[in-house]
Amino acid sequence: MASELGEQLAEYTKNDVSSYNNFYIVNADFETYNFKQQKFDIL
Repeated sequence: MASELGEQLAEYTKNDVSSYNNFYIVNADFETYNFKQQKFDIL
């Protein structure tokens, strides 16, 4: 998962990583996005 604030860069990145099954982009502010119960090993 990746958080990208810029709409155009988020869209570009979605297309660039579309071949990965377990990777997705959210177009949101990392500090305010609700990640719910998700945990991350690397940021």
